[in-house]
Amino acid sequence: MTFIAGFIAKDNIFLFSDTAITEWNSTKENQISSFGEKSHSDDEKVVYQSEIKLFNTNNGRLILGGAGNANSIDSFIENVESYAGYGLSSREIIKNALENIDRNDFEILLGYFENDKPVFCKKHSNSTKLENCSSEFSYIGMEGTHFSLFQNNFVELKYQTNDFDSWEPKKISVTVNSILQAYGTWNYTLEEGVGGAFTSLYLDNERAFWQPSLGYVLFDINFKSLKAISSNAEMVLPNNLFINSKYIFTDQREGAFYISSPKPNFTGFLFRELDSKKGNFIKEWFDKYEEELIKQFTNLEIEYVVFICTNTKVVTIFEKEELKKQRIQINYGENLKLRYEIQSEDDVNTYAEFLNWITEPLDRDLTLKT
Repeated sequence: MTFIAGFIAKDNIFLFSDTAITEWNSTKENQISSFGEKSHSDDEKVVYQSEIKLFNTNNGRLILGGAGNANSIDSFIENVESYAGYGLSSREIIKNALENIDRNDFEILLGYFENDKPVFCKKHSNSTKLENCSSEFSYIGMEGTHFSLFQNNFVELKYQTNDFDSWEPKKISVTVNSILQAYGTWNYTLEEGVGGAFTSLYLDNERAFWQPSLGYVLFDINFKSLKAISSNAEMVLPNNLFINSKYIFTDQREGAFYISSPKPNFTGFLFRELDSKKGNFIKEWFDKYEEELIKQFTNLEIEYVVFICTNTKVVTIFEKEELKKQRIQINYGENLKLRYEIQSEDDVNTYAEFLNWITEPLDRDLTLKT
C-alpha cells in the first residue's frame, strides 16, 4: 500500500511519496519509523517504513513513482533503464517498457518534458495506456487519510499562493513534502498502509531534483511554560516547553536517503529495493557518503528547518539562514533547545512573536506558515 501524489506547477513536475511497505503473512517484529511511528501489524500483514518509491532515470529527464506489486514495479523500472540506454525519447522509453512487462499489477505516476512542455501521466493497474493527469493534483495508491486531507489543503494552498506565483520549485517541494509528513505525524496512518518518511522529486526542462536537506522539529507545546518565559540576558527555553520533542535530519545522495534522530534513537538508510539488489551498491554508497552525512547531521547542516507542532497542528518552514538572522539557534542533545540572545525588551517581544508564530493555529485541520 502506498500514497504517491504529483502535480505540475511553475512548469515543473512534482512527485511525493511515503516509504511504507506492506508485507502479507509476515512475522516481522515491530519497528519504529524515523518519525516515531510504530509499525502496524494484524493477522494478515505488517506495515513499516522500508524503501524509496520514487525514481529518476533517462539521465534525469524522466521521473516516476509506482504503487502495487513491488516486484512488478522493479521489473518495469529495469525495462525503463534498459530502453533509456538506446537514446530514445522518454515517451518511447515508457511505451517500450510497458509493452514488455511480465505482470501488470501496478500503477505509475510519471513525468517528462516533450517539446519543452511538461507531460504528466498516470498508468492504472492492468492497463498499458497512459492517461494525462488533471490540472490539479493526481495520485496513486491509497485513498485514505493523506488523500482526503491533501485534496482540500492543496486547493487552499494554491489559492493562497496564487498558484505558487512567487515560489521557487524548491520551496514548493519542501512545503508540500512537509505537509504530507505532518499528516502522518498527527494521524497514525501506518494502519492504512501509508507512512514513514516522505520524499519528493521534481523535474524541470533540464534535470531532476530531490528535496533539499531538511531538519524536522516535532513537538507538543506546553502553554503554561510558554507563558512563564522571562527576559534573561540569554534565554534558554525550559526543558518542559517542548514536550515529546524530536529532531529528524533527512538528506539524500544518489536517490538514497539518510534519516537520523537522537530520539527515538533512530538512524535509517532508505534505498530503493531495486538499487539494493545491484551488487555492492549499498556498501559503495556507505563508503562514499556515510561519514559526510553523519557530519551534516551532527553539525545541523541543513537548508530548511520545519517545525511541526503536534497539539496545535501548525507547520512552520524556515530557511536555516533565516533563523540565523533572527539570532535563533537550535541545539539538540537529549532535549531540544532553542537559544535566543536577549539584549532589550524589544528582543523579548520578538522572541515571543516567534514562539507564537510556530505554535498558534489559524485553522482546525492545518496551519501552514512559511
